[in-house]
Amino acid sequence: MPKINPAISDGITGLSKKDLEKLVSKAASGDKDFHDYLSVNYFDKTYGEEELLEQAKDDLELLFRENYKAGRKSSDWPIC
Repeated sequence: MPKINPAISDGITGLSKKDLEKLVSKAASGDKDFHDYLSVNYFDKTYGEEELLEQAKDDLELLFRENYKAGRKSSDWPIC
């Protein structure tokens, strides 16, 4: 993660609430990780973490159903 330039920190403190709202909304719409961070830590503290966990479980289940091989050849798989 890049270090924040002191000029940027000073610029942020001078922004109006409306401009800050625009920046946060734009960042959240462009970056899923930031969106999830806001959701879990600020907006949905009760169920946000559980929702992300369920999404991760669903994603893993999908990978298992599709026999995800991560770029390995079938000959690389151990014989059971």
